[in-house]
Amino acid sequence: MSENRINFSLGSIQINWTLYQTLFYGLAVLMLLIMLPIAWNSGISGDEFTQYYYGQAIFDWFKNFGEINETNKIVIESHNGIHTYSSSFDFFTAVFNEVFGIEKEFEVRHLFNALSGWLLILFTGLIAKEVLGWRAAVIAIFLAFISPRLMGHSWNNPKDIPFAMTYVFGFYYIMKYVTNINNLTWKHKFMAALGIGLAIGIRIGGLILIGYLLLFTALYYLYNSGSLKNAFSKDGFIKIKELIISSIVVSLGAYIIGIMFWPFALDNPISNPMTALAEMSDYATRVGIRQLYDGAIVWSEDLPDYYTLHYISMTTPIVVLLGVLFFFVFIRKKENKNTFFWKFALFFAFIFPIFYIFYKESMVYSGWRHTLFTYPTLLVCSAMGFEYLIRQFKAQKTQVIIMSCIPILAIHPLVHFVKNSPFQYIYFNEFIGSVDKMVGKYENDYYYHSSKQAYEWLKENVEVDSLKEGEKIKILSNDHQSVAYFVGNDTNLFYRDYQRYYERGDRDWDYFIVVNNYINPGQLRRGIWPPPNTVYEVKVDNTTIGAVLKRKTYKDFKGMDALNANNLPLAIQLLTEAIQEDPMVESAYLNLADAYLRAGQYDKGIETTKALLKIYPKYDKAFYSQSILLLNQGKFKECIEASKIVLKLNPKFNNSYYIIGVAYMQAGDPNSAIKSLNTCIEKSPGFKAAYAMLAEIYKQQGKTQEAEYYQNIVKQL
Repeated sequence: MSENRINFSLGSIQINWTLYQTLFYGLAVLMLLIMLPIAWNSGISGDEFTQYYYGQAIFDWFKNFGEINETNKIVIESHNGIHTYSSSFDFFTAVFNEVFGIEKEFEVRHLFNALSGWLLILFTGLIAKEVLGWRAAVIAIFLAFISPRLMGHSWNNPKDIPFAMTYVFGFYYIMKYVTNINNLTWKHKFMAALGIGLAIGIRIGGLILIGYLLLFTALYYLYNSGSLKNAFSKDGFIKIKELIISSIVVSLGAYIIGIMFWPFALDNPISNPMTALAEMSDYATRVGIRQLYDGAIVWSEDLPDYYTLHYISMTTPIVVLLGVLFFFVFIRKKENKNTFFWKFALFFAFIFPIFYIFYKESMVYSGWRHTLFTYPTLLVCSAMGFEYLIRQFKAQKTQVIIMSCIPILAIHPLVHFVKNSPFQYIYFNEFIGSVDKMVGKYENDYYYHSSKQAYEWLKENVEVDSLKEGEKIKILSNDHQSVAYFVGNDTNLFYRDYQRYYERGDRDWDYFIVVNNYINPGQLRRGIWPPPNTVYEVKVDNTTIGAVLKRKTYKDFKGMDALNANNLPLAIQLLTEAIQEDPMVESAYLNLADAYLRAGQYDKGIETTKALLKIYPKYDKAFYSQSILLLNQGKFKECIEASKIVLKLNPKFNNSYYIIGVAYMQAGDPNSAIKSLNTCIEKSPGFKAAYAMLAEIYKQQGKTQEAEYYQNIVKQL
């Protein structure tokens, strides 16, 4: 296929590019110019503080030549397991910020994050060019840029975007290596090792690229040998030996590059990275995160097997999916052998990691950000699909028309990109319709982007001139770290601290910045969130993803203080008045129910929990309070039923197993009590009261040995 060429010069450099090659690099530069300012002005994501502090600790470890101190000890051992992560991106940004004395540390990190996203786009296009030419490359980078989930994470996701970039970078140079196995140079070997090593340096999962190198080299050699006889001939065995040695050298080089800035791996270069790999695979058994999925709150380890593919199907623009459809329509199209081989390799690189995650039962959550690294290869498949479609027509005008249809088909994500910047990552495709239709069904601002915009509004609009000397505006937030960073030097005006949203009534504050995460889906669907005392909303389309609340009453907080002082009459009075003045403060209902429980007014306590359930449907804590009130009333059957509701809503609410055990015991059913208490201990081994109750039951049954066994455990706890 002939292409028009464009000649121009950059100083003394003469450039002779095709039309689409020129368009490719022109678009790439334009994309970078768009991405950098968006990243600079974006909020801080939920993972950034932990990641950045880890990067600073690595830098300190190197500055101290590997000597462990209080600042850097987490690089070898940490309670959250972060030392098992290779994190060269965080190390690099920490070094850059310290060396150049950067004050806006996270803004600069965001620039590097966006640069990673841009390089991801660039190499996605270059892979497409290697397979089907510069027009396919143009289509590929366009599809990447109009993919909101990919672009939205490019602003401030220091985990998944740098890894995705190195994954596609490594894949590109593996392609170069494999297609040149008959004429390998040290450049091919070095770049393949560098690409794989950079991926390992971000995440130990980058080892998968070594697998690709070995697999694709072997398959490509067999595929192009013509026959097994040729492949394993005398000359063939000489070539196989050469390729084995070369691949081992590249793999070892990649491994060394990958662990160069990873203290935990350097401490034991063989054992520790393998430990990290096992830790990554077993993450689901150690950590659970509550997720809003399909309208219900689900623990991350209980999400369905199809979770990732379902999310990809809902949030990938239709134009990309359409290109993938064309890819499969034309997959059997006759062409040169290399192109057909890379069709297989590209789709394999997309689908294999997803199925491997499913096979290993590794935990995924927060949409499909953990598998973003596979998306560029899907984009190349989509671009190939459109390229094949265009090639079905010989007339240049027809080809131009089809090419022009691609941006038209991308209007939906393009409008979203422009309208909802910098919150592009909150996106659902045309099949779904809009973000608004997913309110209360799926996560929105799970990465806490909106707190920056909320604080900036608050700073501009709150009255500070009337503050007396020493007074401060008290701000609480469920995203305290971000708010604290943006408050910066304004601590003379603002006090800031962390507080869970549904416990906000327990603390003293003037304004509350809340991000739409872990908000009850029933409140979202019924439109009763954000609450009436909201003074500012951050929105994507018409959906509130963050809000600033202004306090309506301080009686809920004062009532909590009275409750803590066991002044029950005052607590009941203040909390009742607080609910009358602000009926949407959920914690006031729980505290009032507790006050009624302590006062022995069980019926009023149950009425209070029922009132709470009207504003917070299916609230596990409301049912739990109800179960304790029913237990104290002697209504054991109703207590057990309420406790079962708690466990259905939240299987990790282990206290309810204990309450069920107590209810069974008081109802005269010790065997059922023992069963429930054992379940409580199994799920929560440190639950002292459960052991004590078992000891009491066995003592009453005359089983002295069993009773002593549990009494000894109680003493140890």
